[in-house]
Amino acid sequence: MNAIGTETFDNQNSHDKLYQALIAAFPQAAGIYSAQGECLASNAAFLPLRAALDESDGQVWLASSNTSNFLTRQGHSLHRQILTADHQLISLIPTALDTAAASLLPVFHALREGQSLFQAVVSALRQALSWRWVGVTRFLPDASGSCSQVEVLVLWDTDHFAASLHYELPGMPCAVVLEKRQFCRFDEVADLFPQDTMAKAIGARVYAGKIYVDDNGLPLGHVFALHDEVPAADPHIEEVFNVLTALLSAEWRALGAETELRAARAAARTDALTGLWNRRAFDEDLAELEQHGRRRQDQDAVLMLIDLDGMKKVNDSKGHDEGDRLLSQFGQLLATGCRRSDRAYRFGGDEFALLLGNTVSPAVLQTRLSHNVQKLREAGFADIGASAGIAALSEANGERTQWFALADARLYQMKQQHRAIHK
Repeated sequence: MNAIGTETFDNQNSHDKLYQALIAAFPQAAGIYSAQGECLASNAAFLPLRAALDESDGQVWLASSNTSNFLTRQGHSLHRQILTADHQLISLIPTALDTAAASLLPVFHALREGQSLFQAVVSALRQALSWRWVGVTRFLPDASGSCSQVEVLVLWDTDHFAASLHYELPGMPCAVVLEKRQFCRFDEVADLFPQDTMAKAIGARVYAGKIYVDDNGLPLGHVFALHDEVPAADPHIEEVFNVLTALLSAEWRALGAETELRAARAAARTDALTGLWNRRAFDEDLAELEQHGRRRQDQDAVLMLIDLDGMKKVNDSKGHDEGDRLLSQFGQLLATGCRRSDRAYRFGGDEFALLLGNTVSPAVLQTRLSHNVQKLREAGFADIGASAGIAALSEANGERTQWFALADARLYQMKQQHRAIHK
């Protein structure tokens, strides 16, 4: 939840996600087009009309700023609304339902100005309703998983964003909204809900609200509004709530999918035992450093390949659980010694690597490795040692294959020296 609350849409990828979420939330057939007539996003109901808009007069209408905002196609009246200088919304929303469509435009502009998604939804709702208090909440589950508390994430109070707050769910209007899972409006709310002391204290008389949900349909929170006067019933209010809660739900699904994708990508690049990066990540980062070295001739990079000596003896004498403990502790030592420009990897078995984004002398790296080996010995692995091969990218003329081969040859040379000593 917090991730959505703080996210701003200040780059093209974020704008693309916003377009998809906006279209998913739209109540009728709709598409977003560039100023040049390119379709950037559309919902399924709009697909039959895309071919018609690809015709020459449709493209003229999309590209012109002087023509009417309406165009008839296949017996439908298409309506155009300008989002930005570069983007326009094309929809089948009839004029009578423009309130719902128009509620999305303040969201878009608020996000462009750097507001969080929750703030943008609140801004759009207060513009559509002109009520004094507007907010977005999230439901907080207790130990049993039931919703018992509500956190107000964003609250608009008359003329400013107010501080967030918590309150108990039972006996409040939003408890009914959560139970019914549909838009609700209550007049004389303080009389209907005597436990809602806050509504009484501020003088609120009317309440409206609706929940938004996650990908599985589970309620996450709700959008609400309060006012100190009882306005006449307006069917457009429910439509605005429907659109804005659908937008929150759609963006939550997009965020959840993106989070899962990032987690899957990270897992595919991570060694499960040590938590270090794996060989796949190493190969990708090595290629990036090669390109970086070619672009920035004033900076060098260093590769250090490491093998633990005596790993087989640990497995044979103490068991594989102790061997895993050794590998895990060594991985932690490598990671702890890394600067922000450095990365530590485990290839598998007892093979490790360091990629250092800036030049470090081999003597310093050898001293650091000896210090780590000493810590392993103090942790109960008295016979453990380590061999290393170190090479700078500049030594290989910026070629990663030669770079790796040079470090590997030096590693093999040191291992041979260690074997000769222990014969």
